[in-house]
Amino acid sequence: NTGGSLKNLKIIRPGFPSVNTPTFTPQYVDHVKRFSLLRFMDWSRTNENNEPLTLADRIALETRRVETRVARWETIIELANTVERDIWINIPVRADDAYITNLAQLMKATLKPQLNIYVEYSNEIWNGQFAQSGINRSLANAEIAANPNSPLRFDLTTDQFIPGFRRVGKRSKEISDLFKGVFGQAAINTRVRVVLAGQMANPFIVNEGLRVVQEGMGVPVGDVFYAIGGAPYYF
Repeated sequence: NTGGSLKNLKIIRPGFPSVNTPTFTPQYVDHVKRFSLLRFMDWSRTNENNEPLTLADRIALETRRVETRVARWETIIELANTVERDIWINIPVRADDAYITNLAQLMKATLKPQLNIYVEYSNEIWNGQFAQSGINRSLANAEIAANPNSPLRFDLTTDQFIPGFRRVGKRSKEISDLFKGVFGQAAINTRVRVVLAGQMANPFIVNEGLRVVQEGMGVPVGDVFYAIGGAPYYF
């Protein structure tokens, strides 16, 4: 639909074939292969990708100028397959269940089976400088308003921040269940590795995420989380 003007333009660096042109240069592949695990937090613009996300919002292969938005999950998977390294993905803070399920299905169908998948809910949700922190707290408050018996208040806390910390654990557990529905129970904590992340200097944050699963939802945390992680900032 360009009215006869130039379209289907393909720009190729010198020395590369015009057919089956590799997505990644050999120099980049060699660079990335130094690492055993690749985290795609920036590729997926996790700190800016805070709009509600449904299945219809997935970036299509035909979308132009995706670099101004987020990387396609297909491209992320392609790099992991190319360098044969484990993958660490960050689920956007407001991605709905259908979006997450579709992502799990895409990875099961196209990611090489020997590669492991580390799954984290958003990024540094405890960090107030990021929009996802306030969004998560608002979602926690909305959940409690809709259901005063929510697991987020299993001990009837009235603290304004604790429900938000707990919601990260609860939502991570829900994400784990969605991946389990696609990959099967045996994949959880083997191939699919859900990480509950917090702040190294304040272990209380991660602990509340663990407590809501163990005490509020009655599920052993070892059945949900492969590991806990934290942001250790050094100055």
